[in-house]
Amino acid sequence: RRYESHPVCADLQGKILQCYQQHAQETLSCSALASQYLHCVNHAKQ
Repeated sequence: RRYESHPVCADLQGKILQCYQQHAQETLSCSALASQYLHCVNHAKQ
């Protein structure tokens, strides 16, 4: 069974991609978003 991606996670994923595009040389500024996204995905799988 495939896990459905939570809409909130998809929203965060979009923000992360945008962040990486805007801060290509400073990916650390996106790490908070990335950790929120991972938390969201892990929570959605439970």
